[in-house]
Amino acid sequence: MNVRLVLSLVALVACTRNLDLDKIKASIKSGIQAQLGLELEQVTCPETRVKAGTSFDCAATIGGGGQATFKVTIKDAAGHVDWAMSSMKGVLFLQQFEATAAKWLKDEMHVEGAVVTCGSRFVAREPGKTFECKAKAGAAERTIIATVKDASGAIDYRLAPLAPGAEAAAEKEGDEKP
Repeated sequence: MNVRLVLSLVALVACTRNLDLDKIKASIKSGIQAQLGLELEQVTCPETRVKAGTSFDCAATIGGGGQATFKVTIKDAAGHVDWAMSSMKGVLFLQQFEATAAKWLKDEMHVEGAVVTCGSRFVAREPGKTFECKAKAGAAERTIIATVKDASGAIDYRLAPLAPGAEAAAEKEGDEKP
């Protein structure tokens, strides 16, 4: 899924004609929080002099794991900039996973009308980390345990046991590939 956001802001220009990177970082953090619901823990940008047409990358660490890169382009000599997310790694797009898990429940587990919810729209996770989603069909509800396999976004998932010592048949596993 290609996520691309472009926002514009005025970066204040200091006497040295460098961009006000703190304002750019704050804009990126608040923009990503508002648009995607992701918390950026840290954003780093290189010191850059104001020159129209100049582009540079800012790197960000996503809360809970994951990384994003933002391309910042200086639009004019006044220091107006546009920024856009150019890459994001270690982030799960949960809407896509919810649909995949619901289809798995129908096709492999023979559960009709299951609705899977994972809580938020996106979750930043590193390979090897797990997260849980709820699957509900009628009055029945089960937990799906999902594990990120690798940086490409492949996910292994399974139903959590009903009780300690649950039969192995209840532990059928699924696999989602990006």
